[in-house]
Amino acid sequence: MSSDAPSAELPPAPAPTPATAGSAPAAGSQAVIALILGILGLASCQVLGPIAWYLGHQELQAIRASGRGSAQDEGMALAGKILGIIATVALAMVLAVGLVWILIAALVVLGTL
Repeated sequence: MSSDAPSAELPPAPAPTPATAGSAPAAGSQAVIALILGILGLASCQVLGPIAWYLGHQELQAIRASGRGSAQDEGMALAGKILGIIATVALAMVLAVGLVWILIAALVVLGTL
């Protein structure tokens, strides 16, 4: 059975272009890093909170100043910044409670309580 209808073949996909050495990082790479550090800072290691806050803030400024990046990049940077702020506040609270405990322990040891 031969068919006179033309066969529907798709054109070949274009070859991917290789990344060149020294090329600029992706627009949202700092946003992704800020988001990851913010999540880790909030979940387990509050010390990462200030770093996430800083990176998120810097990336938001860069995105808004240059107009580069998508709304998704801006959202990730903002989320990283907010999570960094929350983790930083949690870190400050943990340090404050720890300091109070140390002071109480010192006062108990010295016999003034």
